[in-house]
Amino acid sequence: MDTPDWNSKSVGDNVYEPSEDTFLLLDALEKDLDALNKTIVQDGGGGGGGLILELGSGSGVLTAAMKKALGSNVHCVAVDINPAACLTTLETCSLNNVDVDAVNADLLNWMWKSRCVDVILFNPPYVRSMADDDERPDDENYIGRAWCGGPEDGADVIREVLPQIDRVLADNGVFYLLMIDYNRPEEIAKLMRDEYSMGHTVVMSRRVPGESLVVYKFRRL
Repeated sequence: MDTPDWNSKSVGDNVYEPSEDTFLLLDALEKDLDALNKTIVQDGGGGGGGLILELGSGSGVLTAAMKKALGSNVHCVAVDINPAACLTTLETCSLNNVDVDAVNADLLNWMWKSRCVDVILFNPPYVRSMADDDERPDDENYIGRAWCGGPEDGADVIREVLPQIDRVLADNGVFYLLMIDYNRPEEIAKLMRDEYSMGHTVVMSRRVPGESLVVYKFRRL
């Protein structure tokens, strides 16, 4: 899976620039590419192509990579609360000669159809942030929304999206979630098992300066 091109100038100050976490998730998806093909072509898609959805697409690098790797087998939708990120995602995908859709929305509240998505990717806001309101303001263009995960363990946004994942993920679908060590990944995995009957595997982990990151893959038991 090739790393897509992106325009650093178009990313600007209001959109999350691809970083170590982006590339870890990209490497994890490349490692799992054969399994993804099976999920989409054999188990999902209903014969009309699988549906891949990325939450918090930012620059659009992950969405572009998935579309480039899987081609006509998939339809890719990128979701971001930041309008500038949606535009940047579309520009990145155009730069890589792939067509995707971008939805300006907050997580998955906008989706009305249940159990329809074959693959969901999420590099969430996972950084521990201050408890005051200035850390996560209403301004959708504020770059801090890309990483501020809440006080204590930084997993507020992760926990918020889990019931939505359960609602929209296809019966044979898979959910890739990147976390940092202080998000308490094993507690998130236990919550997924106990509340939503989803098991997990660890696809890849990586230690980078000041961080220990991991990618979990969830699917229904």
